[in-house]
Amino acid sequence: IQAPWEVLLYPVLGVLAGVVAVGFIWLLYGFEDLFDNWRFPDALKPAVGGLLLGGLAFFYPTILGLGFIPQQDGMLGISANIPHVFGSGFPVIEEALLGNVSFGLLVALIVLKPLATSLTLGSGNSGGVFAPALFIGAALGGAFGGIVERLSPVTLSGPGVFAVVGMAAVFAGAARAPFTAILIVLEMTNDYRLIVPLMAGVIVSTIIADRLHPESIYTLKLVRRGIPLRRGHDIDVMEAVHVREIMMWNPVTVPASMPVMLLPDEFIRTGRNGFATLDEDGFLCGIVSLDDYRKVTLKYNPVPEDMLIGDIATRTLVTVFPDDTVGTALRRMAPRDLSRLPVVQPEDPRKLLGVVRRNDIVRAYEVGQVRREEARRRAEMVGTIRNAHAQFLDIPLTTACGIIGKRVADLDLPYEAVLVSIRRQNELIIPHGDTIFQTGDIVTALCEQDSTDEVRDALS
Repeated sequence: IQAPWEVLLYPVLGVLAGVVAVGFIWLLYGFEDLFDNWRFPDALKPAVGGLLLGGLAFFYPTILGLGFIPQQDGMLGISANIPHVFGSGFPVIEEALLGNVSFGLLVALIVLKPLATSLTLGSGNSGGVFAPALFIGAALGGAFGGIVERLSPVTLSGPGVFAVVGMAAVFAGAARAPFTAILIVLEMTNDYRLIVPLMAGVIVSTIIADRLHPESIYTLKLVRRGIPLRRGHDIDVMEAVHVREIMMWNPVTVPASMPVMLLPDEFIRTGRNGFATLDEDGFLCGIVSLDDYRKVTLKYNPVPEDMLIGDIATRTLVTVFPDDTVGTALRRMAPRDLSRLPVVQPEDPRKLLGVVRRNDIVRAYEVGQVRREEARRRAEMVGTIRNAHAQFLDIPLTTACGIIGKRVADLDLPYEAVLVSIRRQNELIIPHGDTIFQTGDIVTALCEQDSTDEVRDALS
């Protein structure tokens, strides 16, 4: 770095790198969806992709010959590894790091390299995204460095340093692996003076890319196959279950105006060791537990007749919403050693809907394990399903559904559809003709893409 203020330029490059990385992800998976949904023999799709890539190579000299690129950069020749967008691109990366590539060509490569890579991988041809990400980053950084060099009144580090940072920043934005990107580029350059520019560009790029697109170029494929990942690790099974699925609806409550001396009878009658407390308007105002009653009996003997439950109830409440995950509820319960959490309406936190207890958490784990196994099996089938142009449908059954109480055999499904499973609380049921639909069931059907509307109508 030639000047201290130059460090401020690398976060700007990081913003551009994050946007370019997300654009690369969208383009790649856009072409993959295009080829996957194309009703054409799968064995011939890579050939079509190769043909389109050859067309790109054919028009490559025309594109570079529009006048904004020097003639020596636009010349074709195998010895120079031209077209530049073919192959790994490491010779072009090396030239960009040395500052020997023109600004116009670098700008063109930022667009053409992702297009060439997407045509290759999207059509089913083999290849990776690591080298293309470095290529795109080097082109972006070199172009950005060229602009800075022309506009700056003082001498800066040159386009080569910006190309190095661009390589790491684009790869980090695409793969969401900032430390890996920094270490790889440091090992490639063997220059640890770049650590501050690299950190500035890579961190900003990762943040921007994460805001624009939650999944990386690697994890998106798995997420589309029903295997949710977070930062490269399989999500905790508790994150796959919602509170509304395992909570106790309409729990036993006690009024805040009830005398404390009547509380033992409620514990014995209900078998519970804690209750939500409601005020005179029926709104949640606290939680009273067996421990609260024990504390009172240790302090008073006997308990004063005029002492009310509202006087001993815990008023500082920790609550959850029905659509929160069980993992969220567990994280709120564990630090405070709570045995239960009130579940309230998001629109009005004073309105009690139910309670989630510790034993409900255990049941949630069972539900999560069932869903993980179901996701694994679905991932194994996804290749066959895509080839057959079919898809899975998950349809929850509510009380308004006309098939509640009916048998599977009575269901009028289209010929191109079949029921795969029924998820009922923590059970995964394989449907048979005499299986009866119940409220709350989540029915999974496999059908042709053209029959999805008919299946939804038949089930809902």
